[in-house]
Amino acid sequence: IFVVGDYIFDATLNGVLDSADAATEMILADVLLRRRGLVEGDRRNPDGTEVWQELFEPNFLADMLTAVWDVETGARVLVAGSGAGAAVAALRARGLDAYGFEADAGVHAGTPLDLRPFNLTGDLANLPFEDGAFDVVLEACLCQAPRGRVDAIASELRRVTRAGVFLGSVVSDLALELIERHNLLVRVETFMSRWEWSELLLAHGFDLA
Repeated sequence: IFVVGDYIFDATLNGVLDSADAATEMILADVLLRRRGLVEGDRRNPDGTEVWQELFEPNFLADMLTAVWDVETGARVLVAGSGAGAAVAALRARGLDAYGFEADAGVHAGTPLDLRPFNLTGDLANLPFEDGAFDVVLEACLCQAPRGRVDAIASELRRVTRAGVFLGSVVSDLALELIERHNLLVRVETFMSRWEWSELLLAHGFDLA
C-alpha cells in the first residue's frame, strides 16, 4: 500500500492525480528492478557506462554546459560516475579541464594509462577535492548507490561544485522501451523519478536551472 501526498493546502483533484501518479511511478520502478534480470536488453552495456556515453554525446554535453551555466573553455568539470573515463577524455579534447571519479574499482580498471591522472576511483561520499573545486558536476552515479548512501553523495557533490550538477542518473519516468532496449538498469540500486531526484537535490541546496 502506498500512501502519498500531503494536500492540506491543496485538497483538489489535481492533488489527487499527482499522488496517484507518484504511486504508479514507485510501483513501476519496483517492478522494473525485479524483472531486470529477465529482460534481454542491450548486451553492449555490461557496466552501465557505454549507453550513457552514447546518449550524452560530448558535443551535446559541452553545448549544454555553455547554454545552462555559461561554461567556457578551461572550465573545471567533474564526471561523477565516470566509468573508464571515456566522457572525461572527450570533454578534455573539447578544451574543458575535466576529471572523473568512479566508485566501482572494477569498472575503473579499464581506464587508459594516460587518462588515469584525470580519472580517479574511491568513495563518492568522500571526494578528494576542495570545496567548490569544480564549476559543474556531470552526475551519473547517484542511481548506482544504495538509497542509504544517496544523501551523503549528493551532499558531497554539492560541496565540490560552484554552479550546479547535471542529473544523468537513470530515472523511472524514462520510456520503458528505452530502459529495456539499452539495458539501463545495469548497476542501478536507487531507481526514482525526476521529481523525486529534484526534491532530493533541492534539499541539499541545489536550485532548478
